Amino acid sequence: MSWPELADGEVQITDLAEQLRRQINPRFLGEDGRTITSEVFKPRSKMVSTTKDSIISREEAHSRYPNETVGSCFVTVSEIESLGLRAIDDSCADDVPYGHAYIDLRIFGRSAIDKKAKQLKKIAMENGIWRP
Repeated sequence: MSWPELADGEVQITDLAEQLRRQINPRFLGEDGRTITSEVFKPRSKMVSTTKDSIISREEAHSRYPNETVGSCFVTVSEIESLGLRAIDDSCADDVPYGHAYIDLRIFGRSAIDKKAKQLKKIAMENGIWRP
């Protein structure tokens, strides 16, 4: 399988240490407030929306959606690539917020996406959950 071509304003992120932060919807936070479900990483469009930690602080990212998120988690580009995925900076594309990036799952079917979401969740849990 080969990846689809990137659109104008998109570039693959090559900084393996870059942290991509994902906001946590309250429905996907465990009752204990310390765990998340893999739903956090199951995209509607096969692209998991994130922000680049080097550009947007976790506090600023949270402030963009204060009523829709209870915190955030992150995975690094290195961790993303270790799962056979790629990280894309699309913040220069039309109508995309500054500092935005996504985890690309477009070459995978639903069952593979479910598996990747569970793997991303496990890594994110090991990295820690941030709560405001």
